[in-house]
Amino acid sequence: GFKLMIAELWEFVVEDVPNNKSNVLFEARDYVFENEDSTLGNLVQTFLLKHERVKYCGYNTAHPLTSYLIIRIGLDDNKDIHDFFQTQLGLLADNINKSIQKL
Repeated sequence: GFKLMIAELWEFVVEDVPNNKSNVLFEARDYVFENEDSTLGNLVQTFLLKHERVKYCGYNTAHPLTSYLIIRIGLDDNKDIHDFFQTQLGLLADNINKSIQKL
């Protein structure tokens, strides 16, 4: 797993389960975010869907009373999907931090 910090206020932990492929008709990976909800899911999904390599990105919360978020991502070739995902989350965090600094 790895951690990202946004604006020194919002730290989130991403758990990557090795060899965790989603059980759908296309090749994709699932990532679990502890203590997060649809706010982060929508933000990440919107950001990732703008990238040309992303074929699919969606998120789900198992239940409103649970505190974890699952993001599923599929790339055009699925090469280095973990590195791609981590890099894109870092870029998203950087964009948010820059926007906050402008306020």
